[in-house]
Amino acid sequence: MRRFLIIFLSVLILVISVCSKEPVFRNTPANLSKDAAKEMMIKYDFYEGSYNLQGAGFDNNFKLLKDGNVVVDDNSRLMWQQGGSEEGYKFQDVVDYIADLNQSRFSGYDDWRLPTLEEAMSLMEPARKNDLYINPIFDSKQDWIWTSDQSKAKGVLLHWAVDFSDGECTARHFFYFHYVRAVRSR
Repeated sequence: MRRFLIIFLSVLILVISVCSKEPVFRNTPANLSKDAAKEMMIKYDFYEGSYNLQGAGFDNNFKLLKDGNVVVDDNSRLMWQQGGSEEGYKFQDVVDYIADLNQSRFSGYDDWRLPTLEEAMSLMEPARKNDLYINPIFDSKQDWIWTSDQSKAKGVLLHWAVDFSDGECTARHFFYFHYVRAVRSR
């Protein structure tokens, strides 16, 4: 009886953890210093070409949905645009891009947003695949993507961006042009 109870409780804990609606990664924007970003890479074992070369990367479980416009990851409980913006945007124009996705109910949803640095780095692969450090299930056009996280350097407000061509992330000035790959929590 005791053995049965232990097995039952173990299975119950596993089911509860799998079915939990809690996000795997932070999903609200934050102000991250370079040191905080480095700590986050190590905490999640993300590969990053400057901060964590030994990172194994997140164990994603990607599936391309039938319409081909979105990729779901059962392990992070996130839904991503398979492609993203067709052109690069200055950061101040990203808000309009996201608003347009939500107004048009892209793939049936109206809660798309920019990913946090944690969420975007969960896509980073530890080795290049088709010339990028991202799974080839995603469109390769979006080699740099904006995130919702900010940083301050010498009093200047910057935004974190992820560079899949070099396998890195960096805080960038608002006037750079980068792509958008929107995400939503599932």
